[in-house]
Amino acid sequence: MNPPARPNEVFRVPNSIVQSLTTTTDPALGGETGLNRLTAFQTVTLIGLMTLLNPRRPHAEVRTTPSQVLDIIQVSRNVAHAVDRAWSTEDGATTRKTYTARRRSPRYVTMIHEALLALHNHSVCLQRRDPKTRARLSDRVVHVLDSFGYDYHHNGKALDLHDLPQGYERINIGSEGRPVWRLRVVRDGDAQFHRPRRVCFRLNAELARELGNQVGTIGSTLFARKIFGLFRRYMRSPATIRLIILILRQTGEQFCRGLTQILVDLGFDITHPRRAMGELASALGELKGANLLTTYRVDQGADRLEMQVNRLWHQVEPARGGAS
Repeated sequence: MNPPARPNEVFRVPNSIVQSLTTTTDPALGGETGLNRLTAFQTVTLIGLMTLLNPRRPHAEVRTTPSQVLDIIQVSRNVAHAVDRAWSTEDGATTRKTYTARRRSPRYVTMIHEALLALHNHSVCLQRRDPKTRARLSDRVVHVLDSFGYDYHHNGKALDLHDLPQGYERINIGSEGRPVWRLRVVRDGDAQFHRPRRVCFRLNAELARELGNQVGTIGSTLFARKIFGLFRRYMRSPATIRLIILILRQTGEQFCRGLTQILVDLGFDITHPRRAMGELASALGELKGANLLTTYRVDQGADRLEMQVNRLWHQVEPARGGAS
């Protein structure tokens, strides 16, 4: 059996995913393609999956575990619990000892399963270019993941979902068109989900082509794994996480955007303009303090936001404060 994938310290994210996370999707293409409305946890999980892809074979199936994904995205907690051990000595006496062990918070493990299922059901606008003229072609909608499922074992052997032992049943937690099977064990009328050995997923083939910057695609963006430490600070602010992704997407050191449009694209609540502006200004100041930005300028009169990116942010220790 293939071992779990190892995360890469530097990794690429398809630009169609980056664009969909940071811009508002054309409603004519369907609301389900709006990755910029994913929760913060789902967004960071999606980026975390990209660290596990094989750069040489990005469309290959990846095998991982919820614990490994939680390690990558740095948002989990270990909870302490007592483990009792008992054994018999040579003279037949029974010896007991209690150890302190640590395990993943069940809440976060459940959140990983839910996030992976949501990503499996989600679509993205695939942006393409004419290989010869580089002119933009019409967008297409594809699923983010070509496949997603679980690998189950019993008594050290892989379980066949179509030939299960007595007491096991499979439950479709996905859709009819894109099923995802979980196994339940039924004992004495009580049914519990069987713990999977691995989580398996495969990135969409056309998105995988973007990772190789192949002709006709809009390429990919390079990320450093250190970014998850920054994401962790803003798990209560999905708009700020999208702002970070937008900044990392830029190819030049300076860029500007329409102020109103960026508030809409990143998901700030523009029904309360003053609050939205305050949240954006606060996020910009903190990102400057984290050395992701060297400077920024908000011009409400001209409806304009200017930013200068620090390309060496991942090599510098964050400074305290963050005023522009």
